[in-house]
Amino acid sequence: MTHFQGKLLVRITPKMIEDYKAARTRCVKGSTVNRELACLKHMFTMAIKWGRAFGNPVKEVKLFREPKGSLRVLSPEEEGKLLLAASPHLRPIIVTALNTGMRRGEILCLTWDKVDFRGTVITVEYSKSGEMRQIPMNLALTETLKPVKRISRYVFSKPDGSMYGDIKTAYHAAVRRSGIAHIRYHDLRHTFAS
Repeated sequence: MTHFQGKLLVRITPKMIEDYKAARTRCVKGSTVNRELACLKHMFTMAIKWGRAFGNPVKEVKLFREPKGSLRVLSPEEEGKLLLAASPHLRPIIVTALNTGMRRGEILCLTWDKVDFRGTVITVEYSKSGEMRQIPMNLALTETLKPVKRISRYVFSKPDGSMYGDIKTAYHAAVRRSGIAHIRYHDLRHTFAS
């Protein structure tokens, strides 16, 4: 954010931020500007916490209205195509998402001690809401997880046993190979909820 370069925090005003907003919209979408302002707002929040600022001028700036994302649900045929196109390490992750509605981070952090095959439940301790929840496992999920090799404490891990940082590349490759249009990873959760 070179727009504020060399400025003391106490000198940054809501008017300056509004000017930044106007200038940026000539180059990028409003949603991008919103993300940048969220970052700036967080910077001020931390500066207040550390005693380096006394107010947050970003709070006085109105964000751009963003359209709500469309709800996309995979058909059973599309689910099959995606699973066929997925690489072997990604397939059980997709099955887990489709059958539990768990978030990507929850799935990638899942450890074997949280998978109860006897009680057929998965325990999610650290959900986004901060509350623990138990998710029932159906037969499709149970049959997918049982043969997964236990390389480490993580259910889904790299060959060296470390946790996956992300699966975006593998997921996008699977979507491309499947020929399914406009499908995001988050839509797997929508499919489960439907």
